[in-house]
Amino acid sequence: MNKILEILKKYNVIRVGAVAAKYKNARERPMALQDDMFIGKPEPGVKKGAPTAKFSPIKKLAIISLVLFFVFFILAMTSWLSWLVILIWIALMIYLWLTWTGKLVLKISISAVALLVVVVVFSFLLIIFTQTSSPKTATKPLTAAECKPYVDKYDGKIFNISSDGLQGTIGIKVDTSNPAACKLHGYYNVILSYNLPQNPYTRDIGPSYHYIVMLRGSGQNARTKYDGFGTLSPAYKNFTSMPDPFSGGQTRSNLYSQGSTATETRYFYWGYEIDINFSDARYQEILNDTKLDIVNGTPFIVEKGDGTSYSYSVDDDTAAVSGDIVKSYNLTITERQ
Repeated sequence: MNKILEILKKYNVIRVGAVAAKYKNARERPMALQDDMFIGKPEPGVKKGAPTAKFSPIKKLAIISLVLFFVFFILAMTSWLSWLVILIWIALMIYLWLTWTGKLVLKISISAVALLVVVVVFSFLLIIFTQTSSPKTATKPLTAAECKPYVDKYDGKIFNISSDGLQGTIGIKVDTSNPAACKLHGYYNVILSYNLPQNPYTRDIGPSYHYIVMLRGSGQNARTKYDGFGTLSPAYKNFTSMPDPFSGGQTRSNLYSQGSTATETRYFYWGYEIDINFSDARYQEILNDTKLDIVNGTPFIVEKGDGTSYSYSVDDDTAAVSGDIVKSYNLTITERQ
């Protein structure tokens, strides 16, 4: 028995009793006098081969994804596809959480890092290319002095509009009458020929038409209330004539309307004036809005009255979002020389 104990003590398997020794340095120190009871004993609470990093790689990705989610959520609030961006990020974080907890193991060729990069790039592009569905560009006012270069460059420009059965103009004015502001005015005047069906309201007497015009960028498929650009009116005379490019509503009415007597027609006119703080971006936006849609406005007529009198008109904002498009035009806009 003593022989066995000697052998175990020799190889430091067990320690029994007190051990005394003489040595000059740590190299000569006997194994029996080492601090640990067993050779290679790990530190308390640490498993052999366990990672010492505070967070695993998948957990780090989950944390990064959570931060990026809030960033893109804020950015996507100005986009009509914000809900899609949010759903994509939620799905990514659920995937990372299931992978981290070991509840999901997928044999896919793409790594979690690559997947995160793809989602980031996709979200960024999605937001960038859908900003046209947000309200028309708001800009900081320029002073009259800051506005002068733009007056020289843009004021008085006229653009011709054309499409199948449609013609018109856009007149550009840069206004510095207010010393504290630089205003951009865009005057639309359009006449078109198309057999639009009558769509009378219940109070209408005789032929009547209730249509509105939507104007959007050529690549914009989404519809917002900011796309409504006023009423399309029936024309009864001067079908081949165009008003001055800087004309307003009264001039158009005098040119095309026949008075209070309503009859059927296949000619219609439309006009609109943009009045906004000037910027190069807003000016370019006017030229980029080349998709014109005619929308049935009758289902969206709102009536107001006090019991003795009443009035009614189309709710342009709601019709622009939900109304039936009955005719679409792809506009060609060219500068008049």
